Amino acid sequence: TGLGAESGSVTAVGDGFSQKFEGGTIYWTKDEGAKVLYGAVDAKYIEEGGLTGRLGAPTESEKDGPFDPGRQAEFAAEDEPKIYWTPTNGAWVVRGAFEAALDKLTPATLGAPLADQTESGDELSQRFANGTLTFNKANNTWTTPNPEWTTALSGLSIPGLPDVNAPSADVNAPGVSANVSAPNVDVN
Repeated sequence: TGLGAESGSVTAVGDGFSQKFEGGTIYWTKDEGAKVLYGAVDAKYIEEGGLTGRLGAPTESEKDGPFDPGRQAEFAAEDEPKIYWTPTNGAWVVRGAFEAALDKLTPATLGAPLADQTESGDELSQRFANGTLTFNKANNTWTTPNPEWTTALSGLSIPGLPDVNAPSADVNAPGVSANVSAPNVDVN
């Protein structure tokens, strides 16, 4: 897909620059370099605040996505957001818990996103073609339309949240000594 003719001049945005064209936009940051977004994915990125928004800078140029037909782009925010676009469902942000769930359950199983995530207290929800997922941030639990999905997602590491499966680093735990000395080693 070509960008077409320039539509304006290079513009400083946050820590980077953008250059609009008839068919999309080139975004540049020191950390990510130049990346290209087109059409509906670019429009969604701009709607989300672009280079100064919660998604961060694009980490790769837009490419074919896992939904056929479809497109995707990845971004630098800590919760590893992506924008997915399909001609039937439009462009939606999938991030954090739902990006991890999409990776775990597979795009074929979960289907394309139908909306952005919503938040109500500790609960995040997002609708996909094959069902709505709800993730509770406070207790790291899932509610899904399929008990097998709930089991598969249990204990899943969520980008942007502490890893619930990581061992505790509490050195004051009973039976743990913080005074550890290395054995004597003779290097001669």
